[in-house]
Amino acid sequence: MLNNAIDHSSGTEVLIHVQRTAINTSILIYDDGEGIFKKIQRELQLNDERHAVLELAKGKLTTDPERHSGEGIFFTSRMFDEFMIRSGNVYFSHEFNRAIDWILEEAESQFGTIVLMNLNNDISRTAKQIFDDFSSVDSDNYDFIKTVVPVYLAQLW
Repeated sequence: MLNNAIDHSSGTEVLIHVQRTAINTSILIYDDGEGIFKKIQRELQLNDERHAVLELAKGKLTTDPERHSGEGIFFTSRMFDEFMIRSGNVYFSHEFNRAIDWILEEAESQFGTIVLMNLNNDISRTAKQIFDDFSSVDSDNYDFIKTVVPVYLAQLW
């Protein structure tokens, strides 16, 4: 996520905050750039930022295919117990073991992008298990062949 902020945001600053408690570990990454949803909307010529969230949630979406696979946000969102992105006035959340992602629109817009990731310290799942859920079992290089298309996000507007 830090790499995405550096490579994609066109911002000048990145703030990173990590907090570990007895229960969980939280990572917050903020950049002062254009905003992830606004950039995707602009680059893909989409109608609005909510459409950008839908495309991003499916995985394999990048605005820089020469340097990025477009899989980072998809897999990262599935490794953490809670994964949230706030950009502009749009808020997207994915929670592990929850069937439905959600999206909110706030009245006030903000600059840049905030990514918040929370992970229970007693987690038993591994990155390999997450990759296996969405990759070819016949491949040693984890080809990303399965995804989840959150159709209900499209129904929200």
